[in-house]
Amino acid sequence: DEAIAVVSGLRWRLRRAELGGLVVRRWQQDADAPTPNNAPTPDRWTTRVLPMDIWATVEVTDPQGSHHVTLEGELAWIRGETTRLQVPEAWDSPADVRSLGGIARIRTDHDDLRLSTRLDILYASGDNDPRDSVVRNFAFHTDYNAGMLLFEHVMPLLTARTADRVADPALLAVTPEGVRHTIQSGAFTNAMALNPVVRWRPISTLDIRLGWLAARGAGDVVDVYHSALYGGYNRTYGNGPPDDRGLGHELDLAIAWTARLPGQLTLTPGIEAAVLRPGSALSALDLGTPALIRGGVDFRW
Repeated sequence: DEAIAVVSGLRWRLRRAELGGLVVRRWQQDADAPTPNNAPTPDRWTTRVLPMDIWATVEVTDPQGSHHVTLEGELAWIRGETTRLQVPEAWDSPADVRSLGGIARIRTDHDDLRLSTRLDILYASGDNDPRDSVVRNFAFHTDYNAGMLLFEHVMPLLTARTADRVADPALLAVTPEGVRHTIQSGAFTNAMALNPVVRWRPISTLDIRLGWLAARGAGDVVDVYHSALYGGYNRTYGNGPPDDRGLGHELDLAIAWTARLPGQLTLTPGIEAAVLRPGSALSALDLGTPALIRGGVDFRW
């Protein structure tokens, strides 16, 4: 693949606030790609987009005090065109890219109590018609984690499974074009959510975090397999109606302890756990109550 990007940015710093913006012009050409079902597409897919991003941080309270309240926000939108969307409506001309995403955050820090709270309000646009010539899905970078289980594990597994089923020639004679692009890779996408998190450090070496995530589809939550069986009409997972957009509620817990070793070495073992109550968009699958427990050790020098 080949890609060229030109990035320009502006940042304005005040005593209690910081504002900024980015404008990016990106041109990308993929490596040689197969042309599905004899579609009249070019040998190499191209994408030309103009992402724009604005952000702000405002310190509400006195920075010199022991109690801090901070407001943060970021909004990004992408405009452009691409030939990567392999649907008949986009064969004669590139598909339009029109996506929007953003986050608003309220953060408090209590230095005396060693307590911090954070409330994230998230939005990533979805696409109610994935078969037309407009790409509306927005995806956060996978470095941003909204919870531990729903978007990082459950949705990638579900989307990969439905894409695999719809590509089976024993089920459908002609595989829908571009189905591989429907597989989620752990990013927050096609969703709006609330994500409050509380962090407590009772001692300097112990870090405890408790979070809750409530998520709902920003657009239809589409199961490409059942949608293909129903003639292209949107169906959600397990063949549910498309107006079922609830993704679920997730509870997260993380505990880490840091041991300081000689020679500026640190050893930090930790454990994380999450439990998910699936929403209406996933209820037909009878997933039960998915849960996650994982541990790890971080060694730094």
